[in-house]
Amino acid sequence: IIAIKNTTNVTLCPLISGICTKEWHKELFIFVDFNSNQELDGEDYILKVLDEVSDNHSLNYPRVAVTYRADGSLDGFQSGSIIYCLPESLNLEGKRITVSQAGRIRVRNTDNC
Repeated sequence: IIAIKNTTNVTLCPLISGICTKEWHKELFIFVDFNSNQELDGEDYILKVLDEVSDNHSLNYPRVAVTYRADGSLDGFQSGSIIYCLPESLNLEGKRITVSQAGRIRVRNTDNC
């Protein structure tokens, strides 16, 4: 929604030295990514920072970033499933957040933890 409202690219990723990485357990940054290069550079600016996950939790995604374009769809081939696992859960289930190329998300339980 932020990308659509601002008619610009918005990226979600863990940043290390201003570059998106696959270290999804770290702090996650949501930032305006004008040139859609998955780096915080030029006139890009941070919109929000999300805390890193707890030490005993895990968060994984097969890509280095999710970039929403101004029309709400994903940039490039960034679709996939984010897996969030909570080991202390008695039923050992986690959450699978699937992001489609059209930019839609679906949340469901997963036993891939």
